[in-house]
Amino acid sequence: MKDAQSWYVLGNAHLTCFFACDESIEQLNLALKAYSQTEKHMTEPNPDLYFNRATIYEYLERYQEAGRDYMLAHQIDPSLQGDKKADRIIDFVI
Repeated sequence: MKDAQSWYVLGNAHLTCFFACDESIEQLNLALKAYSQTEKHMTEPNPDLYFNRATIYEYLERYQEAGRDYMLAHQIDPSLQGDKKADRIIDFVI
């Protein structure tokens, strides 16, 4: 697959399966791999990609990466309020 949308949908499917099916960390890892492919093939920024990936990083306790992606999502689409999520992570970690 070489189109970003297909990779993004696959990543979302794995993320959804984590929350709805089996809560296996493997689902989160598969979502991260799909999101990496999305980022590689996308032609315009997708704030939801960064927000979703930040959510995964937060669950995996990879807080620096989560904060970075929440801020990227916020820069593209402030209505997602990724800055507030990033601030909460910073407050939690510090």
